[in-house]
Amino acid sequence: MQAAPIRLRPIVMTTMATIGGMTPIAIGLEAGSQTQAPLGTVVIGGLLCSTMLSLVVIPTLYLWVAEHIEPRFAPKPATKPPRAVTAPERAPVPSA
Repeated sequence: MQAAPIRLRPIVMTTMATIGGMTPIAIGLEAGSQTQAPLGTVVIGGLLCSTMLSLVVIPTLYLWVAEHIEPRFAPKPATKPPRAVTAPERAPVPSA
């Protein structure tokens, strides 16, 4: 999640540049470009969908899974092992 502020600007800039380049094709202003208009529309829609998925939906889903699903699979905290019962220490026997 720390990479989001660093990567947001380049991703959005690249997406907007590609959408800007595809806009004349999608509008189909020039003669004969009406056959390419559906291609431009699909490319623009795909870019918008993939950008929103990668920047909003996937991180949100990741955080939700980490918060709600992952704790179920975490290992249980270890309990202290029972103390071994040892015989009491004997007092030293005085030598005669």
